[in-house]
Amino acid sequence: MGTFIGTSKPTRELLKEIKRAADSEDDILLLGETGAGKGLTAEKIYSLASDKYNTFKKISCANLHEHLLESELFGYKKGAFTGAVQDTEGIIKNAEGGILFLDEIGDISPGIQAKLLQVTEDRTIRRLGGSKNVRVNVRFIFATNKRLDKSVEQGKFRQDLFYRINTYVIEIPPLRERKEDIPDLAEYFIKLHSKEKRKILTRDALEKLQNYHFPGNIRELESIIKKASRLSHNNRIDSSHILFTNDLTGQTKRIKKKRKKFSKKQIIEALLKHHGNKTKAAGELGISRVHFYRIYKQLIKE
Repeated sequence: MGTFIGTSKPTRELLKEIKRAADSEDDILLLGETGAGKGLTAEKIYSLASDKYNTFKKISCANLHEHLLESELFGYKKGAFTGAVQDTEGIIKNAEGGILFLDEIGDISPGIQAKLLQVTEDRTIRRLGGSKNVRVNVRFIFATNKRLDKSVEQGKFRQDLFYRINTYVIEIPPLRERKEDIPDLAEYFIKLHSKEKRKILTRDALEKLQNYHFPGNIRELESIIKKASRLSHNNRIDSSHILFTNDLTGQTKRIKKKRKKFSKKQIIEALLKHHGNKTKAAGELGISRVHFYRIYKQLIKE
């Protein structure tokens, strides 16, 4: 199970809600942006209630074909479809006596939604190709990054299922609303991804992180720290090692624009400020050293 990091007020409030959820026996709906920590929240609920539940299973409903997801969830009888060579229990039955975490619930098809409605109402399932219902004892934790109320309005999500699972809701705050946690989270990820030597996050690197909006939330922060740990060849991670997602995906278009925007004066000032260190000058301007050098060479020629 993962570790909950952070002491900000939103994180403390979230932990209180998690403890209340662990004491409850109701199904839970977790709402939050991608990478905000819905999976970690589900695991934390289970860890605090593990004396009541004997297992924790999880499955992502995203990017799975309807029939594959259906067979994964509910199981199937031998001969139900090509390749069904034996009776197989689905993950719902395998989670008997425990908690099943269904991630990306907003992406499931209407057919699966109808079957999940039945499970949540009477705690019975029917395998693909089966002729009778089987009772199950499972607590569900659902999660989505979608506005299910909007999906209901658009006809993409069943209203009755929405009402059924929308009774106990926990909202996971995005990282931009709990930036006080960034130093602790960054330190945790540095330890996790820099096992060969202890690295220190410099003040300018931390400031750069805290000024970023993190659309990918904690998952994106971990990715950034992991890359920074690889880029740093000593025990310091500075701002030049902190590369954001938009630094890595649309760089070509952005660099062309940067060449027009950066003046020779800005380049020289950045170099003077950092005593000729191109890596730090690049960090000052928010770009990588390679792209700084390309812009520098182009401007010097002009």
